[in-house]
Amino acid sequence: MVILAADLGGTHSRFALYCERAGALEEKAFLDLPSEAHDFAGLLRSAQRQLSGGTELSGEVDAVSLAAAGAVSGGMIRMTNARYVVDAGVASSLFPGARVLLMNDFEAQARGCLSGNGNFLEPLYGDACAVLRDARSGKEKRPVAVLGAGTGLGAAWLIRDARAGMGVLPSEAGHVPFPFHGREELAFAAFLEERCGTSSATAEQVLSGRGLALLHEYLSGRGGPPSAFTACGGFADSDCCRLFARFYGRFCRMAAYFLLPCAVVLTGGVAGGSPCLVRHPEFLREFLRQGNAAPRILEGIPLALNTNSRSGLLGAACAVLEQEDPGTLPGAFPKD
Repeated sequence: MVILAADLGGTHSRFALYCERAGALEEKAFLDLPSEAHDFAGLLRSAQRQLSGGTELSGEVDAVSLAAAGAVSGGMIRMTNARYVVDAGVASSLFPGARVLLMNDFEAQARGCLSGNGNFLEPLYGDACAVLRDARSGKEKRPVAVLGAGTGLGAAWLIRDARAGMGVLPSEAGHVPFPFHGREELAFAAFLEERCGTSSATAEQVLSGRGLALLHEYLSGRGGPPSAFTACGGFADSDCCRLFARFYGRFCRMAAYFLLPCAVVLTGGVAGGSPCLVRHPEFLREFLRQGNAAPRILEGIPLALNTNSRSGLLGAACAVLEQEDPGTLPGAFPKD
């Protein structure tokens, strides 16, 4: 089986061709395109042309699996962080005969976290890798929370379903109001709300690439994308890193309280590009802050950082195999 997988974001749109091999997925080709340069049909045509080396690809593809930021409705995803609409009908016309799947981008991220051999998971607290191996095998029955800041903020929960397969609860948790505490945070909240034109900042407005850029601008008076300042010497010790780490830890704590997962996995381009944001001591300190909750409830929930930038692609491809054979969680052989 040949699968074209896509992970469509507000900044990058990534594509990969996978072939099933001995119960695993082998990546045959990979492509990264700028999202803003295309409409949806143009994006698919460009991917089709470049992945095939200019030859006709449509007849070779058995399934097209598209993951994008937004809710699936009526065979479409109206993306929350890009101008175009992902349309299953357009994909079917470009790849006649292929099965087309649409899913939320964090459903794909969640599936990708339990696929492969797990060597892309960096433990942040506790033995998350062992817990996730148990979740993959079915020994661990509790859900897995998958959270991540990138162009936006995503959250999903992996759950063991009645077929003994892995189901995914997608969400739009990034749009909940974000809680600020203390004079330092409330001053930033006022700045953020003025810049975003809102009376109550959402978690996504805080925990995203733009949120990080606005936090840096508030503290330093200098604008610019995260790439302009996160690579600078001393960023890991800056107030910007400290506060963002605290905010990220707080959101992870909120998500952990929702369904009491066996583990929390972080993904997305913000921590992937600047892992100091979740390695900073303030991140774990805030995550473990108990408040009025039962003592030690969070101490048993390990955390890990997913360092595989193609996890969403792998998860989108895994969804195809999961439909074919419920319970399937294939390994993966990345392209050399």
